[in-house]
Amino acid sequence: MKKTVALLAVLAVFFSFAVISASAEGVNIALNMPYEAPEGRDEYTANLTDGLVEEAVLYDDSWYAFYWRNDTGNAVNGVGTVVIDLGKVSDGIYSFRGHFAAAKGSGILPPTSVDVSVSSDGSAWTDVGGFAIETIKDDSSAWLGLTLEKGVSARYVKFIFTLDTTVGHCFINELEIYADDSTSAGDISEAGETSEPDSVSDASEAGGASDISETADVSDISETADVSDISAADESSAAVSDASDESSAESEGSEKGNSGAVIWIIAGVAAALLVAAIIVIALKGKKK
Repeated sequence: MKKTVALLAVLAVFFSFAVISASAEGVNIALNMPYEAPEGRDEYTANLTDGLVEEAVLYDDSWYAFYWRNDTGNAVNGVGTVVIDLGKVSDGIYSFRGHFAAAKGSGILPPTSVDVSVSSDGSAWTDVGGFAIETIKDDSSAWLGLTLEKGVSARYVKFIFTLDTTVGHCFINELEIYADDSTSAGDISEAGETSEPDSVSDASEAGGASDISETADVSDISETADVSDISAADESSAAVSDASDESSAESEGSEKGNSGAVIWIIAGVAAALLVAAIIVIALKGKKK
């Protein structure tokens, strides 16, 4: 009897720990949110926040491509920028990551570095840090990112990619931002220096990466790099429109985000049942 009770107690502790650990992983608050970015190179136009991750290096729209070579492309001076609008100011933001690919024989390598800055109003930006890209095995993909020691508050998040200009392309197919409400959110001014560019899409502030031409930002890349003439406002509207048109893709991404919550609930219920079973068995044992 004692062995049975002890075993059930261990299982209850295990399930409870699993629930707590899963909850601590946070939520991807960038899922299905609109963003501003230059038009993808050629057919490489994947949605960067739809939750659909492609592991294989495919040469189609399952990947988004920045390109820069000989002063041409959608990454001015070898620097590409993506600004995600989270819809509202969110607290406890602690992790930023991207999914990158490498296929050197095809001229595809991840960026040499990524810098991240945040803003609550889209005007004043704070650099929260960055990460150097580790080597990714050729013809494969990997997640790489930045985790803060203390969460910050922000509505807009800017990823600034410094490309490896020894090759032409940088492949990305998903960007994620994680927040945990239980994380103590710090004033974003504590994380780094604040600058004040003219607009959300202003790419002149590189957050420690290579400086971008003063005359070029995300909304006027077409004037300096000869790509499609899409304004920052139009691009943001297009992202929202695309998200609406591709409802099936959004549903799949949302299901991925919700599946974790379902698992936590099931685990919690199982833990509660185990605790109840322990109590019942213990009471019966005393009666005997």
